[in-house]
Amino acid sequence: MTEEKKLNLKDPSVLKKSQAILQDYEKTGYDQGHLNPNSYQCGKGHREATYTLTNAVPMHPEFNRKIWYALERNLNKQLKVKCINVKGTPFLVTGVVPNTNLKIPDKVEDQKKNIQRDDARVVVPSHVWTAVCCDHSDNNKKFSFAFLGENKPNSNLEHLSMAELSTKLRQLYGFANTHAVEIFKDDCNAGSAEAQNIASAIEAELRKAASKREGDDSSHTLPPPKKPKDVQG
Repeated sequence: MTEEKKLNLKDPSVLKKSQAILQDYEKTGYDQGHLNPNSYQCGKGHREATYTLTNAVPMHPEFNRKIWYALERNLNKQLKVKCINVKGTPFLVTGVVPNTNLKIPDKVEDQKKNIQRDDARVVVPSHVWTAVCCDHSDNNKKFSFAFLGENKPNSNLEHLSMAELSTKLRQLYGFANTHAVEIFKDDCNAGSAEAQNIASAIEAELRKAASKREGDDSSHTLPPPKKPKDVQG
């Protein structure tokens, strides 16, 4: 790769032709919400790679820093104990449902703030979902489940089986009933008792976190987003 091409990859005017750039998020009130979580990575390089904007969607700060963060943290803990430590292999697929009626930057808000930039470049998702599969040679230790939540404050995350997630996504994406949404082959033993036990444990932790937020006045102060400001791409 030539030096000129290397420089172009860091030029926002080049990047914006095919993806979001940092300026699209600035002063919009939305976080750069991770799809592949930083906390799930082992090495420094892998963690830094999650901050590229191709791994981000606009998330409401309350949803991103509290609700979705609580899911990521508890899911990570459960998968280490119930999958990795028993020689299983976890697979996660995370996606969003676009809300084509809501995009950032917002032209009206930018005019109020006297900000000059291209508007309506990045679609804000209405929902965020994640599907989990622990693959294992022992079918009793193989499991899958999913969670889905609206991208808004005080969102309640919904625990779903793979079949239920497929039905929900068909509705949310506007697919015909004949258009199946298959994420894992054979739904990764979705009906197992282990799936229900682990998902129930995560739900219990999410309820505790929600209860703490409601009863703690300090919870209204959002933790800062964890993102280096100079990362694009």
